[in-house]
Amino acid sequence: MSPFPSIKLTYFSFGGRAEAARLAFYIGGVPFEDERISYEAFGAKKESLPLGQLPVLEVDGEVLTQSNAILRYAGRLGGLYPTSTPFAALKVDEVLHALSEMAEQMTPAFREKDLNKKKVMREELAAVTLPRYAGLIEARLAKMKELPIFQSRDVFVHEIAIYVLVKSMRAGYIDHIPTTIFDSYKLLNETFEKISEHPKVKEWYSLSHDAPKLKLTYVPVPGRAEHIRLALFIGGIEFEDERIPFEDVPKMSPALPFNQIPVLEVDGEVVSQS
Repeated sequence: MSPFPSIKLTYFSFGGRAEAARLAFYIGGVPFEDERISYEAFGAKKESLPLGQLPVLEVDGEVLTQSNAILRYAGRLGGLYPTSTPFAALKVDEVLHALSEMAEQMTPAFREKDLNKKKVMREELAAVTLPRYAGLIEARLAKMKELPIFQSRDVFVHEIAIYVLVKSMRAGYIDHIPTTIFDSYKLLNETFEKISEHPKVKEWYSLSHDAPKLKLTYVPVPGRAEHIRLALFIGGIEFEDERIPFEDVPKMSPALPFNQIPVLEVDGEVVSQS
């Protein structure tokens, strides 16, 4: 008999708010069903979900929600959360909630439709908000290192959450926020490298999770591709953001559907219309 309950994690077919929990279950060796549903399927079941949102976690038939709660539960089951040391657990929770606050501060800049306002908001994030939170979290990580439990190579759930954040920012999907935004924070980057080099993390990303390989092609301006870039980024969907010189467009147009860009390549098939 398995020492674990029956677990099913339900989210969309990308990383987003479920990625840290998926990694925590996998790193911790906790068997779980990784259910990835379409937006249409979500719409059909939304009213039946706690709080009407995803991700949800089904544990022995009972459905629960809230991504940080799910992440901590995964950590407890897999030995990635310091359950026997309450003060260490408090420190882990402190970082997790700081990361959630940072994400909340970023949301308005993603939703703003006015291009000029959006640019100003993102530049404010890059110049003030993100460095402030990164500095505060960096300082908390330094204090955590004073405890013996955090001086080992053991993995904890807050480190997985940091990894997911840094990975998403380095992907370069957000205009006006540099991919190097976190590069000067030593402990944030050490944490990122620690998780990215973990054998189970490498194994996880080598597996097929039914997400298609995407490449969005457009010129190096927001234009008709910006809302697509944002939708993919906010949804946590990995994609190649190809930005070609203006002078290359006439050369490739004859081979494109409708002879125009943007185009999206999905597992090798090119489709058009923004």
